[in-house]
Amino acid sequence: MILDSYPLALAIAEEWSSQDEHLQLGQMRLTGLAFTAQDNPLEQSADTISRKILDYVDGDTVLFFNTESSKLHRYQEENWAPLIRNLNTDLGTKVRASESILDCDVASAEDKSKIERWVRQHNFPALIGLQYATESVKSFVVAYNALRHHIDAETAIDAATLEQRTQAETWGSVEWAHGLEREELITRLSAASLFVYFNSNNFSTKEI
Repeated sequence: MILDSYPLALAIAEEWSSQDEHLQLGQMRLTGLAFTAQDNPLEQSADTISRKILDYVDGDTVLFFNTESSKLHRYQEENWAPLIRNLNTDLGTKVRASESILDCDVASAEDKSKIERWVRQHNFPALIGLQYATESVKSFVVAYNALRHHIDAETAIDAATLEQRTQAETWGSVEWAHGLEREELITRLSAASLFVYFNSNNFSTKEI
């Protein structure tokens, strides 16, 4: 495995050193992302990855508010609206939330063009991480806010699972199952955030 980032190499080495006699490859998120970026088993290009990420914008859950439940709508205003504002402030877009599934024009062609420019500024390994983050939370807006450090991974997962958590709050849920799913998503998003960060920044080492 060839890595251009020394901190990423250290993080991956730590993943390997934490394993016991039997490797748990499913728990080695950074290793998996690095192998995917290097081997490219799905033969993806920067173009195909960018398109897959952009496909999430039009149908992004965070951009569609529910008016049938006053509680859920209030939570969406509190948790989702700030994420949309962050995106618009950073990229100069005018992405908006809709309160009707028939009103799907949440992002204009100009908005998508600006988002695409931001996505395409990443190198291939970082795009792999960005795709993994977006697909993990099923939301570009949530992934963007996490990768730009507007929110931490836990807050991002809470935003991504807001409807599910609201239903559980109302009707109850299997607490242990919900907790396991939440921790799994936090692990995925945290790994993706680190992978994008390490592959998007230059680091220098100095001997002391």
